[in-house]
Amino acid sequence: MSEPQPPRPYASGPADAAWPGTVTGYPGQLGETPRGGTGAAGRIGLIVGLVSVVISVVGSVVLRSLIYTRSTIPGRDGFALFRIGSIVEAILLLAGYGTALILGIVGARAARNRLSAGIAIGIGGAGAIGIASSLLANFVGPMLAGR
Repeated sequence: MSEPQPPRPYASGPADAAWPGTVTGYPGQLGETPRGGTGAAGRIGLIVGLVSVVISVVGSVVLRSLIYTRSTIPGRDGFALFRIGSIVEAILLLAGYGTALILGIVGARAARNRLSAGIAIGIGGAGAIGIASSLLANFVGPMLAGR
């Protein structure tokens, strides 16, 4: 009878993988590294994105009402307060949407909760592009009009 063969250091196929102590693949070959993480960045990004959407909706209603109010500051009307408020809101929303986008990208690299990370990327990306284009139009428009 033949004696049992010692395990080979490198397996050559699936049949050899049953031997205990064998290593599959070639020397120096990088295997797929498992990605850990809890996916918390994706969930936080989703929450930040949703909070930014709520701030945007509430801010629109509040800012539109400022147009029709009288200011207690002499020489300032409701429209001046509207312009100041809209710039502050836009900067705040740009920061919120940008944060949601970055956290969504970080969360998408984790193994869990890719759905919430994907939604955070969508909300953050669309919101950031919308706010950035709005700010650009608000700053460039008066220059083009000659004001």
